Parts: sequence; C-alpha cells; structure tokens
Amino acid sequence: MVTPNPNQDAAARLQRLLERHPCLRLYFEKMLTRYHQKGEWRGTQKLADHDQDVFALMDVFGSKALRRNGKGQLILSYTKLFEGQPADFWVPLIHQLLKRPVTTASGAAVARRDAMQQCLGSFRIQYPKSAPIHAWLAANRGLYAKRLATEGQAALIDEWQTALAIHDFLLEADEPIALADLSTRFTGHSKRLREGAILETVAIWLALSLGEPPPQTADARRRLLEEQGLLFHLTSIRVTLAGPLVYQLDGFRHDWIARHAASGLSATLPLDVVEAVARFEIVEPGVRVITCENETPFYQLTQTHRDLCIYTEGFPNRAVKLLLEKLSPRPERVHHWGDSDLAGLRIAAQLARTTPVALWRCDLATLKRLTNHARPMTDQEKKRALRFLERTPDFEFPEELRFSLDHGWLEQEAWLFNG
Repeated sequence: MVTPNPNQDAAARLQRLLERHPCLRLYFEKMLTRYHQKGEWRGTQKLADHDQDVFALMDVFGSKALRRNGKGQLILSYTKLFEGQPADFWVPLIHQLLKRPVTTASGAAVARRDAMQQCLGSFRIQYPKSAPIHAWLAANRGLYAKRLATEGQAALIDEWQTALAIHDFLLEADEPIALADLSTRFTGHSKRLREGAILETVAIWLALSLGEPPPQTADARRRLLEEQGLLFHLTSIRVTLAGPLVYQLDGFRHDWIARHAASGLSATLPLDVVEAVARFEIVEPGVRVITCENETPFYQLTQTHRDLCIYTEGFPNRAVKLLLEKLSPRPERVHHWGDSDLAGLRIAAQLARTTPVALWRCDLATLKRLTNHARPMTDQEKKRALRFLERTPDFEFPEELRFSLDHGWLEQEAWLFNG
C-alpha cells in the first residue's frame, strides 16, 4: 500500500465540487474501476450516455479533456487530462477523495499491460514505416484489450496485420472491390469482414494515412471505405445508362434501352448481363459517349441529350468499365463530366485506363470560366490532394487538380445553374 500525498489545494477543491455535485462520485468510481482493471489510465473512457452532468464534469476535467462522440456520449481523454497534470497527480487524489487506499495494480492487470506492450512492440518492429498507425494504437490500446484477453497475442497481431494489408490495398486500389471479394482475398473467408472489427480499424488507419481525423461514427467509417473503393453490396455492381444502344443475348435483339432513351428514361444493367453480352451496339451515327459522376446531372443529360450517357455512380465499377470495353463501334474518346476535386478527377483517371477520356464541363477552360462558382478546398482536402500528386506523378489530369487546389473545385451542380 502506498501512502497518498496529493496536492492539498486540489483535494480541497475536488471535495467542494463533490459536495456541490454528488453525481461526481459515480464517475470517480468508474475511473477507479478502470484503473484497477487495467493497471493504468490510458486512451479514452466513456463516462456518460447523456449530458445532464456535463457542467459538473467540466468543472473537474475541463473542456479539453471532455468531448461528445457521434452518439452524444461524454468521453474523457486521459491523454488530454494528463497534459494539465500527470497520472501520478490524479491517482492518489481520487483515491483520497473516495477514501480508498491507493493500491498498486493487480498482478493480472500488470500481465495484461505487459502483454499489450509486447503486441505493440512486435507490430512496430514488423512494420516500422507506419508511424501514425503505431502512435494511434499506443494511445488507443484499450480498444483491443478484450480481444487480447480472450484470444491472445498471436490472434491480435494477426488481426492488425490483416487490417494493415487491407489498408495498403485500398489506399492504392485502381478500381472498386466487393466486400466479399476483399474478405476472401485477405482472410480466406467471404463473410469474415462482415463482423466489422477489422474494417473499423482499417477505416481509422486510412484516415490517418490520408491526413484526416479518425472517423467517429459507423456511417463516417463506411463513407470513407466506400470512397476508397469498397462495395458493401454486390447489387452495387451495375451500370445505369441512357442512349441509342442495343445488344444481342440468347439469340434475341434487345432494343429496350434505346426505346427507353427516346422517352427520356434511363436503364440499369446488372454486371452478369454486361458480362453475358458480347457487344453493345450504338445504332445512331455521330453519337457521343458521355460518362457522368453524379445522379442529378446524369438525369439532366437524359432529358437534354440524345448521346449515350453512362452514370458512373461515383467511382466506376466493373460493370461500367466492361460496358465501355464492349461498345461497338469503339469511341475514339469518352467525354467525362464530373466534379473537379480529387475524387472527381480520380474517377476520370480510372475511366481513362479503359478508354481515352476528354474532360467535359470540368476541363481547365471551364474551370477558369466558372471560378466564381467554385468551392474552396478545406485544409484536409488540400493535404490529401497534394499528397496524391506527390505519390502519383503520372496522374492524367494534374493541371485541373492544381487549378482546383488554388482556385476551388467545381461541382457538377454548379455547372447546371451557371454553365
């Protein structure tokens, strides 16, 4: 047993706060339970599911150490708390406040702490170049404590290795991949990644590598993974289009796409149909092929143009690319209309690996003409774009991206109203 020796002024202040806000006792008890279970205070801890006691907690810990997560829960950051006073200050102080003897961590807690430290050290040695990821793991090791306790060090390190391999793959992927295919490729089982834990880690690590704050909610993590090309449903692998197109299948000539287009209607083909068709014939001369990134501009095209318009639905999937490869006659170039931010120009670059692409309504001349309607990039967007240009010196549309960095990026919708 260690004799407590806290700062007496701080102890008196906390005692007054406890008398004023009796609810604080519950939170101090939670903190001590955490300390005795884990042998230390590290990372973050959820203190409350509501904010009725937020002012009392702010009086104790300050606004820097407390925050709300996406669910509205109050989270205490021990890292921020210890920037003001170290753990050696708080441990005896709270023990004395609750009239508890200050005990050292149990042998089991020490063993768990040492085992986690060994995992972190081993992973760092194996992958020394992933410094931001190692720093995040060290600060958030508590997230993996249960996994370590139930399945051991080897299983935890294996999970981190899998997450890092998926992270590297998605960071460099040239085209989207279905969740089941990604799972089979990296875990040997098509449904393993549905459990969510590995993908949650992957999303956080991707954000770190992209220079962005870690996503705090499941929706934010999913959006980030989708931006990096992960398709969560096989039904996502489809292509929506409108135009004078016909095809042969099972001995029959299908002209319904062309008939729909004549009435201003679009059509959707699943991947298996695109794969089954040998070629798609453009039956009117002089027709341009226009690819379109977003839904509203695509719909506008179907009402105003009689060209072959193809909706990429963001990053082009296999169905979109395969359709372009099977067009007859093959177009000399595809006109692509998209946003001029990094994601939009990367979409155009992916299409350019299937067929020659000319930017349309988002080319450099248009960007210069509509500068007043451009949206400035955020600092995070600028960092991501600059990092991408450094990492991809052969990028197909560097001038448009650099112009968007300096003058703002043009949304497709901005052209609709101002073009």
